[in-house]
Amino acid sequence: MVRKYIVADFVLTALVAIGAAFWGGLLLDYGPILLGGLEMPRSARILLLVALFVVLVVLAIRLLGERLSAELPDESLALLLERQHPELGERLMTSVQLAHAESNLDAHSRPLYEHVRREAAQLSDGLDIRRVFQWKPLIHKAIAAGLMLLAVMVFVVVTPSIASHAISRLLTLSDDPWPRKAKLEMVGVEVPIVSFADPDSSAPPEVKLLTFEDRSLRLARGGSATLRVRAIAEDRVVPELCTVHYETASGQRGQANMRRVGGQRNGYQEFSLDGPPLDGLAEDVRFTVRGLDDRLSDFRVRVVDPPAIAQLEIQCRYPEYLRDPQNTSDAADLIVNYAPGLRIREGSDLKVVGYSSKPLSRVDVMLRSADGDGKVESAKVASDGMSFALSLPRFSEDQTLLLLPVDRLEISAGAPFRFFLGVVNDQPPEISLNLVGIGSAITPVAKIPFMGTVKDDYELSRTEIALAAANQQNVQPVLRDVQPQRDGSFEGQVDLRALVADDVMKSMAPGERLNLFAEATDRYSLADRHVTQSDLYGLDVVSPEELLGRLERRELGLRARLEQSIDEIRQLRDVLKTISSDDWQAPESATAMVQDGDEESLRAEQLRVLRIQQSSLQANKTGEELTGIAASLGDIILEMENNRVDSVDRRQRITSQVRQPLEAVVGGELKSLRALIEELSRVARDPASGPEVAGQAVEAAEEVLLRLTAILDSMLDLESYNEILDIVRDLIDRQNRLIDDTKDEQKRRVLDLFKPQ
Repeated sequence: MVRKYIVADFVLTALVAIGAAFWGGLLLDYGPILLGGLEMPRSARILLLVALFVVLVVLAIRLLGERLSAELPDESLALLLERQHPELGERLMTSVQLAHAESNLDAHSRPLYEHVRREAAQLSDGLDIRRVFQWKPLIHKAIAAGLMLLAVMVFVVVTPSIASHAISRLLTLSDDPWPRKAKLEMVGVEVPIVSFADPDSSAPPEVKLLTFEDRSLRLARGGSATLRVRAIAEDRVVPELCTVHYETASGQRGQANMRRVGGQRNGYQEFSLDGPPLDGLAEDVRFTVRGLDDRLSDFRVRVVDPPAIAQLEIQCRYPEYLRDPQNTSDAADLIVNYAPGLRIREGSDLKVVGYSSKPLSRVDVMLRSADGDGKVESAKVASDGMSFALSLPRFSEDQTLLLLPVDRLEISAGAPFRFFLGVVNDQPPEISLNLVGIGSAITPVAKIPFMGTVKDDYELSRTEIALAAANQQNVQPVLRDVQPQRDGSFEGQVDLRALVADDVMKSMAPGERLNLFAEATDRYSLADRHVTQSDLYGLDVVSPEELLGRLERRELGLRARLEQSIDEIRQLRDVLKTISSDDWQAPESATAMVQDGDEESLRAEQLRVLRIQQSSLQANKTGEELTGIAASLGDIILEMENNRVDSVDRRQRITSQVRQPLEAVVGGELKSLRALIEELSRVARDPASGPEVAGQAVEAAEEVLLRLTAILDSMLDLESYNEILDIVRDLIDRQNRLIDDTKDEQKRRVLDLFKPQ
């Protein structure tokens, strides 16, 4: 009976413990779900089972093992029965005690012992042993165990799915989540696709969806993303609001509400979040999405540095026309690190080598020119992913190189790297040509001296002087090579008489027109050669007589200019005389004049200073004019020499009687006059030395007038001499025509004699 009691007590206590563990585990696992929380993790459930097992073991040891193995003394049992049955009158206790001491009983006490034992035996047959046990605790345990068992049965019957789920989660440790009213699903994260589109474009950027792997996702530092979550709408309750609870790596916590995206479609309701914590990512973020009673927990976004181009190297091989013909190597002619403002020579073959901050999987490339975008290509990435190379053959226009590196995690840079590559275009040569000692008219036998400059940004192929008759069609011009100096200057002459004698060109007759120009060609070979022509000189071919007539008319014009200069010097002399005759006696300062009220003297002094300034300007102007007249006379002499119509006497007369004296006046008397006027301007307010300097200036002006008048008389004599030469030339022409007419008449008369009568 005792053992049954012990076993029953243990069984009931164990049932109560198991029931408490079940309901407690159910409360801990399913209770948070009702409040919008999460299930107990597997580890907590394992810990619950281990705790239950430990409790059962302890109960088995304490309530079953120890009790069953414990010895019950007869005295204790007899005493327990005596307490529950007073009618025994301690006979049972006495019998038990005497039985242990039976060997020690004497002859008088044994009959008494037998009598007590018989009475105790008789009374024991009618005893109720159950009164010895305490049934109340056992009943309480039985009630508790029964209630728990009943509750479990009701739970299973009423909510079989929840009961089955609870048993599978608590006993078999299943990880299937509890069914909820709402059901959320993680869609992923949308990030903009970095492309080569114009950043100023109003078109929305394309996006791509990234999904979480093991609840983890990597995004580029500094980027922005949109979190996408959806709720199942069929047979579920759609949450009105979803909330993101997040924590950054630095410990900053916060929450943000997701917004609904449109209505329900295909049985789902979309939610999105395009703000913090996924906007401008700077550090790792761990977050949980909660909607109604469902939760998507322990998602993590890891921030990684996007790939960057640490260095860009430009290897340039120049086009063949810029290279030394003896250099047959394929090596680059220029290797330089990219820097803003880098310019490449036109037509060069480029190799762009870039170095990345981290291993790359690919590098997308686009060349953008002024005409628009080019096609997207891929650069060749090295095996270690830390460098890449790109070839750009025949680079011939300004372009922007766009590079978009993508690392091995498929994370790209936030925007394409832009490198502007300018081109130094090969410019056509620049050439200028000037004729020396030649006017707009030439004789058929003229020499044409020329000089000029030519330059090119690299190297010239040839420089030529071209001559062509303007009235001859489809005739190739006559070309003469010219060898420029190191500084690009060149000079030479074209001898028409020698060209005709060498049968290089046909003789030109008066009335025709000769075009002359210079032409330069460089070594440019990428397209058509660069050919540049200088200004075209159109030269009228005239007879020697007509050329001399033109030169004489130019002499007349120079004489008129000289006369005008003489008149200007004469006016200058008169002004200087006026200055010299002024009243130079005046107070020391203009302030004194104002204080004395002598305003008229002040005005006179100011007028004198103004006249001196005008005289200085006039002297300078006259000097420049006389220099120009002398230079023009020199040009006339050169034209006569180059056109081979010069006479030694005429040239000597013009040189010795007009040109050289003019140059001597400009460098002598006129120079002295200008110096005196400058000195006069310094002493304009000095009554002590001013009149003296003014008088010297008047004398210098008189000397200039005398010299210029003598030169003008010489020019008049030359004009008379030229008129005489014209008369003689006309007489000679008439004589020659008369002789020709006489010869023609004689031939006619001789021929008439042989005509039949």
